[in-house]
Amino acid sequence: MKIIYDAQRDAIRFLLSDAPIKRTSTAAAGTLLDFDDQERLVGLEVSPASDLIPDPRLLQAVAVNVLAEPSAAAEGTDESGL
Repeated sequence: MKIIYDAQRDAIRFLLSDAPIKRTSTAAAGTLLDFDDQERLVGLEVSPASDLIPDPRLLQAVAVNVLAEPSAAAEGTDESGL
């Protein structure tokens, strides 16, 4: 998953997959849903992002750091290394 913030558009995009987008649908005002050729949700965009998230740039920065480092739970170990 990737999170991208576009400051010029004040839009935040959540990419759930690298699959090509076949169609985009408006779910609600300012909310777009992207689907692949098998109608699976592959992306979500919210605009204006600052109405929902106090500082969308921070969400992107945190997500990049969290997604870059696998957690101990995801690796099947706890903090003790067992």
